[in-house]
Amino acid sequence: MSCDPEKVTGYVDDALDDVERAAIDAHLADCPECRQQMAEERHVRAHLRALPSLEPRLAFEDDVRRRLAGRPRRLYWAVPLAASLAFLGLWVRGAAPFVAYELARDHAHCFGHTALPAKVWSDDSGVITAWFERQGTTLPVIPESVAGLGLVGGRYCPLLDRFVAHLYYMGGDRHASLFVLKGPARFQDAYEGRVGAETVLLFRSGGTTVGIVAERPEDAEAFRSRFTTMMAGLPSRNP
Repeated sequence: MSCDPEKVTGYVDDALDDVERAAIDAHLADCPECRQQMAEERHVRAHLRALPSLEPRLAFEDDVRRRLAGRPRRLYWAVPLAASLAFLGLWVRGAAPFVAYELARDHAHCFGHTALPAKVWSDDSGVITAWFERQGTTLPVIPESVAGLGLVGGRYCPLLDRFVAHLYYMGGDRHASLFVLKGPARFQDAYEGRVGAETVLLFRSGGTTVGIVAERPEDAEAFRSRFTTMMAGLPSRNP
């Protein structure tokens, strides 16, 4: 096959089926340019995962106005518009319903593969936790099984504005995803919503934002209950 930059990007993102992936594997063996593209894209993604999340400052619009002071008056109408649009984009991406939609979409994408696109395979929570820590992500205490759903593996998955740790659970024909999120996710004590046929829960465990996506509401609730129980059993950090 000839060089196809889009297919290389899909290869890096694990978005190809088995036939396409095999074709890219064969092409990469003989094409240094595509191997270079693959290495550069993986490098970029590693840096994106390490970037801190940005929250809009309260003085954002005032700063924009000061920076544009002295510009032609015909541009003044654009200042509040630009500031409002920027703020809206930052605000929307952290809204719980939007985050829930992205998690449900990624859950469906991953479990829609013929074979799960995991990067680490194990039913041992210690192995999974250690793998993510080597990539720079600290996980909360995670369960190895919940309501007949067992841990099988995990990987990083891309959302619109960040990468998240995605852990896979399976049991028969049932599936659940556990996400550990960095970056904005605005809700009070917890958030529960439906996205299509999926139930999505967002809550915090030990200062970490956790997302659960399950095909049955009772499975999602079982995960939340397990986290509550596990956190209650941890020793207090206060003397």
